[in-house]
Amino acid sequence: GKHYHTGDVFVYVEAGSFKVDAGGRSQTFTAGEVYHETPNVPMVARNGSSAEGATIVVFQVGKIGEPIMMKAN
Repeated sequence: GKHYHTGDVFVYVEAGSFKVDAGGRSQTFTAGEVYHETPNVPMVARNGSSAEGATIVVFQVGKIGEPIMMKAN
């Protein structure tokens, strides 16, 4: 669902594709690409294909004690 992160998030697409709707834009990232999620920007992310799976590696930076993700309205 729609959410935002309280710290920077970096997503590396290892295989398949990864679709992100954030900041009024929709982008699809494919294997070998990296996506940066800006803190506090509501977004929705999902597998970019209905026919094949996706593998991603996520690295998130945040403040100790803060939640890593918050539900957005």
